[in-house]
Amino acid sequence: MGQITGADLLAIRSQAASAKDYAATCHANADRLSQHYLALQVENVKLRAKVDSLADGMRDVFPAAHRLALELECLLLDTKDTAAVSKWWDSGHEALEQWREFCREDAEKVGAGGTETEPHNVEFRPLDAASSRPVEPGTEG
Repeated sequence: MGQITGADLLAIRSQAASAKDYAATCHANADRLSQHYLALQVENVKLRAKVDSLADGMRDVFPAAHRLALELECLLLDTKDTAAVSKWWDSGHEALEQWREFCREDAEKVGAGGTETEPHNVEFRPLDAASSRPVEPGTEG
């Protein structure tokens, strides 16, 4: 082995200083990342609590909304008025169809597993405006 010269020592010292700076930078970055990770975990816990709260609220509201939709459907089926006579006919049918769409989307999200708030297995069919009776499948105009 040869002798280490002064230039070699200066180069080694420079490389050691660079390595030390790099290690300090990596350590600072790791600290920032861990602090950010902890902040994200706290935010995640808060958001999960909010989602649970909203889901609880939905479970409270769903039965009442379902009952009102059924009562509206019965009222629309029972009325002797038609779209030409009643100013509420169109808006009532629109509200009922929006509820049915919500129930269909909710059932798709839930999938095969049942929930307490899932509507009973009721087949929703559009109503004929003239007779206010359900339209039979395959006869939609």
